[in-house]
Amino acid sequence: MRKNGIIPMLLFCFTHVMLGQETIRIDLQINTNYEQRTSISLIEFGEENRAATEIGMAPGGIQVTKTRLSDNEYALQFGSATDQRQTYTIKVDSSIVVWIERQTASGPVSLPYTVIFDHYTTRDGTIEKILRWNPHYRAEGVFKYGSCESLIGITERNGDGVFDIYDYSRGTNIQIDIDNDGRIYGKGEWIDKNQIIEYCGKHFVIDSIAVDGSFITLSESNLPILKTGDKVPQFVEQTIDGATISAESLLGTNYLIDFWASWCVVCIQKFPEVQQLDKELKDELKIIAVNVDTKSYIPKAMKTIEKYELTWPHIMNGKGKQDPLWRVFGSNTDFRFSIPLYVLVDKNGKIAYIGHGGDELAELTTAINSLSTKFSNKSAD
Repeated sequence: MRKNGIIPMLLFCFTHVMLGQETIRIDLQINTNYEQRTSISLIEFGEENRAATEIGMAPGGIQVTKTRLSDNEYALQFGSATDQRQTYTIKVDSSIVVWIERQTASGPVSLPYTVIFDHYTTRDGTIEKILRWNPHYRAEGVFKYGSCESLIGITERNGDGVFDIYDYSRGTNIQIDIDNDGRIYGKGEWIDKNQIIEYCGKHFVIDSIAVDGSFITLSESNLPILKTGDKVPQFVEQTIDGATISAESLLGTNYLIDFWASWCVVCIQKFPEVQQLDKELKDELKIIAVNVDTKSYIPKAMKTIEKYELTWPHIMNGKGKQDPLWRVFGSNTDFRFSIPLYVLVDKNGKIAYIGHGGDELAELTTAINSLSTKFSNKSAD
């Protein structure tokens, strides 16, 4: 995507099911006074890390020249030898702000980064010194809809100068000051790129973000954000065995949806407990697993199903967080795509429980207890 240090003017787009009538474009500007503290990337040097002068690399292909002035102080230069380079000095256990010129399709832009000089002691007692850096900026704009108006920001999490998939894969990087208290705080204001956003009485999804951080587009969405007590919306899914499962076909049945992924250790650790529920309540509770892996992880997920002899129906489409069923449950701000996630639905299609299940699935068992006479009698014995 990037050639000769030039960041092209492209969009990083998200696909979703038809969601809406209105598309909103929000123009953004880079705020270079924003100190980001949540994402820190290592500046890579050679393994020896002992020479008086060393050449390293920071994210985005920025060359870093490090010269040791003393055991506790370095001189740093950013860019190649042909660039006009400023020399910075930094002492151990301190930080400085440096400015890096990035080349974008719309011209050069100078961006600040916080460079941190850390040290730590290894198990064998060796003292190692490392340099890390953090973007010291954020793209910001104003989200206006109806009578509502709030600050919206996008952080560039890995420090390569581009707002792209590598930032989103590192966690939530979109923020909206929904309560307009002047700060971005809590799960409701830190947004995952795939999350359904509740704002001003409406739901929105993110369509695209310019890689240079110049704008973001959102669409009004008709997808709900589900919580306990809500009715499960209509859905039709196909299992890995080719069978069709729909919300309508499940009416009259108590059922449990288990959202999991092949990389989720806790999800897999809880499989025996879910298997025990299946064994004890097979006639009263139907279990359906929804795998939320992306396409490349499907072979691993299939091996997991085989290894643990999971016999209940499995829905697996390789869409990850783009899966509409996962989005409507995962967008709940109490959970925000964290797994394992268990959704218990009663015979009327209403959500009786949504959560992580508790220790040894105690919370989930209590919820099942309220729906299953058989389980209640068993627990009372």
